[in-house]
Amino acid sequence: MNVIDLGCGDGKDAIHFAKHSMLPSEVDISRPGLDKAERWAARAASKFIRAETE
Repeated sequence: MNVIDLGCGDGKDAIHFAKHSMLPSEVDISRPGLDKAERWAARAASKFIRAETE
């Protein structure tokens, strides 16, 4: 099952989703949050996307 987490912050939910056989895609506008999330990615099969806003 694919899951999209909008406003993922530091990506901790990605680990929860991955542990429950889900494939998370994490989206946020915060570069510092996504930088931290990418470190979590080593522990979860996640894809992190930075959303641009105007």
